[in-house]
Amino acid sequence: MKTVSISIFILTLIVFAITSLSSEELHKNISQSEKLLSLFKNSKELPNIIILGKPGAGKSTLSKKLCRQYNYVHLSIGDIHRNECRSKTMIGLKIQKNGKNKDFFNEEMIQITRELLDKRFDEIYQNNQRFILDNFPTDLKYLPYMQEVIDRYQLKNRIILIVPEVTDITAKKRVFSRTICSNMSCNQVYSLDNKKFSSKKPGICNQCGYKLIQRLDDKGENWLNIEKLWKEKMFTYEKSILPVIKHLIKSKKVETFIILPSSTLFSNNNR
Repeated sequence: MKTVSISIFILTLIVFAITSLSSEELHKNISQSEKLLSLFKNSKELPNIIILGKPGAGKSTLSKKLCRQYNYVHLSIGDIHRNECRSKTMIGLKIQKNGKNKDFFNEEMIQITRELLDKRFDEIYQNNQRFILDNFPTDLKYLPYMQEVIDRYQLKNRIILIVPEVTDITAKKRVFSRTICSNMSCNQVYSLDNKKFSSKKPGICNQCGYKLIQRLDDKGENWLNIEKLWKEKMFTYEKSILPVIKHLIKSKKVETFIILPSSTLFSNNNR
């Protein structure tokens, strides 16, 4: 059943690619899709995964889909940071302070992130599990830590990078119409704009019944505010995350799959 579901997912990528790629690019994308699919055929040898991409590319949706189907542990540093803030822990207060100053990659934030992830990596290793790193590493400054993790847990050749591609127009629309579950152990994502991805009961999570909220960094009160927020998000992506993607591809430290998800990937059936 899992193989059939992933096969449909890969077929969707290929159909979408036909309308947007040259014949040479299409052949390369189909080959990548087929190779990616083959990695999920043996459940005992599943790779660990890093998923990076621009805001609204569908990183969390893809992460959660794979977690449900293959029992991955979902590690979203954004969710982890937000949960600390919502719980008003000492760490959360420090994260909030740095967030207000738009300083996400100073020494204090790097140390906080290392400590939060170290605990989770230890648990994953002890339980012989696989992980999906959703939107991490988010800056070149985190690469030494990532190398430490690879060495510590002997992950060389056991980790891949997936980069979902999406147009800026689609990404922006997704970002400012999304809501998330207020339940910190759920964090399910929904859309205010698209009925296919909205909750069955307005403002209530389908999974656990908790109230849906909008992330503070997604709140655009008017058109000018939305444009300003989007430029800030894209500036952070191009300055911090895109260089990480380029470095990982160029260094060949992880095998990379650049995929082109269509709207089918984000249907309710994939929640």
